[in-house]
Amino acid sequence: IHRLSAQLNFGWSNEEGGYTVEAMQRTLRCRPCPSQIDPITGKKLSQEEIPTHRFPSTATPSFYMPEPKVRTEDDILYRPNLPSFEDDNGPTLNQRDSELLLSALTVPYQRLPLVLLFFSSDDRIHCLHSSALRGILDSVLFEPGRYLETSVSLVEPLMVPTLHPQLLATGYGMLINELHRSPDTVIRSTLQLVTSALAVDTGTVVEEGESDFNKSTDIILYVTRLGARIESYISFLVDYACNK
Repeated sequence: IHRLSAQLNFGWSNEEGGYTVEAMQRTLRCRPCPSQIDPITGKKLSQEEIPTHRFPSTATPSFYMPEPKVRTEDDILYRPNLPSFEDDNGPTLNQRDSELLLSALTVPYQRLPLVLLFFSSDDRIHCLHSSALRGILDSVLFEPGRYLETSVSLVEPLMVPTLHPQLLATGYGMLINELHRSPDTVIRSTLQLVTSALAVDTGTVVEEGESDFNKSTDIILYVTRLGARIESYISFLVDYACNK
């Protein structure tokens, strides 16, 4: 393939009412193609089968639960069984904790402090040996979430629940929004996570006959990376406030 094939070519599509980008001899899309073909059957997917996102958020309860789609906390309360996030070591969460976590995920604008508080309390630091639960925490913290348009940035919701969900958004991402508006919970919970990780007994770091780190070491390394990432967000806001 010629190197110029990687060059991005922008255009406008009157049919789709938006910009088009072509490279590598095909049209690139940041969302699933509306005329998507099933690679197994070769048939065109129905409108219901086409995913709404190219990379679905892992910070939503529907990602971990079968149909019907989870929209509110009530949808979780009436489910007979909730995921336990089982791995090679068995179930990670009991039904009560699973309900608490998944219920927090139903409120995208509020879930960040709720989920961070969930993992930093009641000795749940040990749950973070689960890659699925680490993925949830990462998604909640670092996915930017719904974008708040400048035209409505000064408009406040007047009802709960609001009739205008587009107002429950941020202009700079959920984590920066929390650190700007209400940093205490995020910082306190992060420090508690780090403190709890330091108290975890690593044992031999790598179990005899194994090539990977043991669960405790994985937890310590993960929380260290997490704390460093959050600290970089805090440093950015401090530097911005100081005009650096």
